[in-house]
Amino acid sequence: MPPAVCTVAYSIRRGGRAPQPVPLPPSHYTHYTSHNLDLLRLLRTREGADADLASVNQREVLSDQSDVPEWPLAQLEPPRVDWILDEGHYSVFGDTWFVKETIPSLAELGGHQLYPADPSIDRRPALRAILRSLLVTYSHLLNALLAPPPTPASAAPPEWQRHVEWITVLAQNVMAAANDLRPVQARGNLELDAEAAGAPEGGNEDDSREMRRPRGEVGGDALDVPGTDHAFPPVLPFSC
Repeated sequence: MPPAVCTVAYSIRRGGRAPQPVPLPPSHYTHYTSHNLDLLRLLRTREGADADLASVNQREVLSDQSDVPEWPLAQLEPPRVDWILDEGHYSVFGDTWFVKETIPSLAELGGHQLYPADPSIDRRPALRAILRSLLVTYSHLLNALLAPPPTPASAAPPEWQRHVEWITVLAQNVMAAANDLRPVQARGNLELDAEAAGAPEGGNEDDSREMRRPRGEVGGDALDVPGTDHAFPPVLPFSC
């Protein structure tokens, strides 16, 4: 007998309850009875379609009805789809979900974005400047770590701390720029898969080998982008 089955059987023999394979539904699911739904429709009819039932005294409005619950009947109403579409998001179990899935930019997430937010603008100069600034700042960080420690009376923050904060900002920009390319990468992979699926059986052996090559392998000829300037870009200044 599997160990999990033995554990459940032992728990039942000891007088315990078997563990639930799935979470129990919310406790208010018992409120959705035919009687309560009839009361909700009657309350909506008497108060009007645009009334806020949460602020209505339902026991006074439904005084001629029996078994009016203490909890508000407005809890039984389905979510307003028009409100969700207007706000652009909704909440489920405390998590916020957007109606239209978008990748938020680093600036929208509260970060310090150093590359252009417009995807139509060439970001390569800004990204090369970020990478060179990362290397230069790392060199300054090593020099700051080798410097003598400050005196006990000094209240100024250590120099290495400024460098670490700036490296964090630069690294966030590199990761955010890479995440912005996820849809482009997914579209490119889908196009390659579609081309591979539609290739003839008697195709060139070199072409089929190229299609089976892993996505992570990039040839040396792909590193040289035509029309790019390989001169070192300027180093971005500290802005922490």
